[in-house]
Amino acid sequence: MRYGLLGPLEVYEDDGAAPLPLGGPRQRAVLASLALRANETVSVDYVADAAWEDPPASPGSNIRTYVNGLRRRLGDDAAHPRLLVTRPPGYQLRTRSGEVDVEVFEDLAARAVSAAREGALSSAAHHNGEALALWRGRPLEGLAVGSALQAQAVRLVERRLAVAEQYVQVLLAMGRPAEAVGVLRPLVAQYPLNENLAAHLMRALHRAGRRTEALEVYRQVGRVLTDELGVPPGEELSAARRHILRGSIPAPAPTPRRAARGGGTADTMPVGAPAGSLPPDGTVFGGHRTGAAWPPAARPAVPELPGLPDAAAVSVPSVLSVPMGTALARTTSSMTAPHPARPAEPIAPAALPRGPAQLHGMPADIAEFTGREAERARVRSWVRAVTGAPRTATAPLVQVITGMPGVGKTRLAVRLAHELAREGHFGDIQLFADLRGHTAGHEPLDPGTVLARFLRMLDVPPDRMPCGVEERAALYRDRLHGRPSLILLDDATGPGQVHPLLPGHPSSLALITSRRGGWALDGASTLPLSPFTVEESVALLARVVGDGRVTAEPEAAERIARLCGRLPLAVALAALRLRARPVRRLADFAARLAPEDTRLDRLSVGGRTVATAFDASYRTLPPHRQRVFRLLAGAPGPVLGPGRGAWAKDADEAEDLLEQLLDESMVRQTASGAYQVHELLRVYARNLPPG
Repeated sequence: MRYGLLGPLEVYEDDGAAPLPLGGPRQRAVLASLALRANETVSVDYVADAAWEDPPASPGSNIRTYVNGLRRRLGDDAAHPRLLVTRPPGYQLRTRSGEVDVEVFEDLAARAVSAAREGALSSAAHHNGEALALWRGRPLEGLAVGSALQAQAVRLVERRLAVAEQYVQVLLAMGRPAEAVGVLRPLVAQYPLNENLAAHLMRALHRAGRRTEALEVYRQVGRVLTDELGVPPGEELSAARRHILRGSIPAPAPTPRRAARGGGTADTMPVGAPAGSLPPDGTVFGGHRTGAAWPPAARPAVPELPGLPDAAAVSVPSVLSVPMGTALARTTSSMTAPHPARPAEPIAPAALPRGPAQLHGMPADIAEFTGREAERARVRSWVRAVTGAPRTATAPLVQVITGMPGVGKTRLAVRLAHELAREGHFGDIQLFADLRGHTAGHEPLDPGTVLARFLRMLDVPPDRMPCGVEERAALYRDRLHGRPSLILLDDATGPGQVHPLLPGHPSSLALITSRRGGWALDGASTLPLSPFTVEESVALLARVVGDGRVTAEPEAAERIARLCGRLPLAVALAALRLRARPVRRLADFAARLAPEDTRLDRLSVGGRTVATAFDASYRTLPPHRQRVFRLLAGAPGPVLGPGRGAWAKDADEAEDLLEQLLDESMVRQTASGAYQVHELLRVYARNLPPG
């Protein structure tokens, strides 16, 4: 089978020339949800969110009907045994490597990144061109889908734009600006508000000797931004215009080329070779050349590229997720494989390459980021004050951001990382790792695993990787010594997990996020986050659903903010549900949120829920603390003092238990010293089974 998702949904048999009939729109949406997560077990709830804008109360029987219909359409019989299988808690579509065009697209994009890093620019251009040639239109075009598939479609579009930008950068580095213009023109027309694309087009036109056209792009995009958004062009677009007017746009920096056997370089494709030329080490999908029509023929599996940071997996900003620009999860299995019995050869740091001159592995910033002005200003002022003064310190800067689940710690940390980089701080090395302190189904990452991945990004070859955590940490600090570095360590469990990952030089900053408070980390500055104000919550709602809808129903918007407990994650999920239903009144949605027994069910989009975020923290508590939390959540108001009660034998034990829950961010302490449970955590606790 061949599954096409990068355009209208199409499925072909291996030797078929025409697409298979797939049934009605709901059945097609069910198939799309399974194909986008091929070889994964997908829950019934996720399929329901994918196939319905407003799922029925009990979608299971409907989905079973659609699955049975798909099995008949796909010929799921002796010739194709069990393509679509039932697996609790849902279903799984089994595919072979290379059967889903999204998978092929990501494989080719990864090959392009690998080739570019090695200086094989023609190969990189070729792979990027092949990846973009798989697109036949908008993802799942013409298919009515629910919020889960809408989010996936947006992600895929942003991936396409990211790969196109990589393609353009490679073409410009090869001295082929006219081809870069050809790639960018249709994309700028299709996405007229994307200033990054417009700036790339201006630079490409200027390098092609078409200065007047480049300035005309600025004028046209500026007019669209002013007319539709009421804002002037941003800094990147304005900087491109200034450089063009001064004639000072620099040529792309040359990419070092790896040595090939027998002399010369490994990039044996001649610069300017036709797009259909095959690189010496590339097996193109089914042997098709750039621009080949879907569906392509079968393709061998793409081999693993050990140690390559998955820069091709950079996702787009969204109101819900912070995509892992370095895709730590994808490389975990290779890094945690058993070490060989023979100890690694002792490493003399000076004998290793110094590593890349610059390395920017931070996740993409979040387009809908709202609020936190005071906290951002506090951290930036602290960094400016410390880095601007004569340095006598010998320790790195460490900033820990703490707070309850869903309060926006990761979003704030990523925004700060980008703002500090834009201000000229820590520009050499930027690394990111999700430490999985509270990720369902995963254990927290071992520091040695993270160090191995960081060291590979810093050009330490696998055969020179130390075995022990201490040895890896020492080499890691050596690689970063004297280089302004920003290390973002997300969702940490505590000081023990992050201590080996801290840089050693005072020109570095470690940004750490954690649900747990009470950090005992020498020299660290702590920034605890509280939920939004009502005004900030309404601003986030307006940023996502549009000012017009919020202005038309201001009281309903404030009610939604309060029903969400002013928790940024909850407000964001509510906003996404409203954005997916543009005709729904805010007052009607607020009425649906009001009942406590179903409120958390409403605050979910595409498998992401407030309840899941809370559950990840609750399940880490020992049973006695879980019981105390449930009792506190059921209390009619704040607990004014530790006292004695059904949950403690004396005041000291009560105080200890409350402090432990405070450190886990499951309760908060008011100005009067009372302990209080957040509104949505109360709702969550009341829906827990007794025990």
